[in-house]
Amino acid sequence: MSLKFLEYHFAGRENIDDNVLLLWDDFSGHWTTEVVDYAASLNVLLLKVPPKFTYVCQPADVSWNKPFKSGLRSLWVERLRDQLRVYHAGEKHRARMRAKFEQDIVRARKELVQAEANEEVNRLLSEHGEELFKLKAPNRVDIARWVASCWDALTPATIRSGFRALERHALSGRRNCQ
Repeated sequence: MSLKFLEYHFAGRENIDDNVLLLWDDFSGHWTTEVVDYAASLNVLLLKVPPKFTYVCQPADVSWNKPFKSGLRSLWVERLRDQLRVYHAGEKHRARMRAKFEQDIVRARKELVQAEANEEVNRLLSEHGEELFKLKAPNRVDIARWVASCWDALTPATIRSGFRALERHALSGRRNCQ
């Protein structure tokens, strides 16, 4: 993906001999030998923004990533809780089935001779599969709905505030450098 990004944005530019500075975060895919070499061949100078400092130059990190990701996390946790609620709602039924299973084993051990009892217990064990909780992953349609919902929940003012914060930061930096 990083190679495609470089190709799309920089390979066809008119002044290919001019150096371009590109700030990238610490994502490992940005820093493979292949990517670094390709960037150099395009006269793109890569500079790594230290972890936890992308907020200085990325509007998304300044204003909307937090509420967006919090919204996604909230929908995911709600889904987990719903699945656990359904699972726990069946606990009484599972407890009754366990009790019946235990009674059937006791009955088999008491009433049958050893060999027949062992066969009956093995049959009961194979029939009685304890129902464990199995997390069901969301499908792509659900995930797409979550993303759309969380994005739609962001206001234009929230998006603008990220750019305003960067502008303020840039202006304060300019004043500090003079």
